[in-house]
Amino acid sequence: MKRILTPLRFQAGVQALGFIVTVMFAVMVRPLDADQKRDKEVQRVKSGRKTGELVPSFYVRAVTGPNRNKSICYVCRNGDRPVIMVLMRKTHDDLIPLLKRLDQVVDKNRANGLRCFGVLIHEEPSEATPIVQTMAFNSKIQVPLSVTTDVVSAPACQNLNPDADLTVVMYRDLRVVSTFGFDSVELKKNDVDRVMSGVEKLLKED
Repeated sequence: MKRILTPLRFQAGVQALGFIVTVMFAVMVRPLDADQKRDKEVQRVKSGRKTGELVPSFYVRAVTGPNRNKSICYVCRNGDRPVIMVLMRKTHDDLIPLLKRLDQVVDKNRANGLRCFGVLIHEEPSEATPIVQTMAFNSKIQVPLSVTTDVVSAPACQNLNPDADLTVVMYRDLRVVSTFGFDSVELKKNDVDRVMSGVEKLLKED
């Protein structure tokens, strides 16, 4: 005997089929979303003081370099020289190529007075110290690295965008020449190239 589908049974079957399709679609799409998130371009954000503004001084705890384990103001120490200041809220392997290229450009232009320093901003600087030490040691980073609290982010200090995980400030004569803000430290090559073009501009400033 043939089984006759009543309207209620037919509707239930459609609903069940719809549920199965929805689940299959979710399973298929979820990995794609994850891949898209991983491949998402780093977004540039406005962060740091405006061009021409004075760079306020601030103290950090030096982790690497000749002044390690000391409280130091690199802004004060570098004076009116051309300086690259790297302010990080996080660390990542994708940040290493930028630091390595900054190492190279500083080494080539040391006679011209070019200086660079990096600062990891952390609510507990003592906890961030071993992170910075490991990164510098494993990647042979020569740029002096340091740690400090989020006080440096304040509008009265470096005026960092809360969404910026990385802010690179180029300055000379204690005045901002250019800034580069990114919402992630997972930089791509084009992001690094963009920052390095700013270094060229800094070196050409009189």
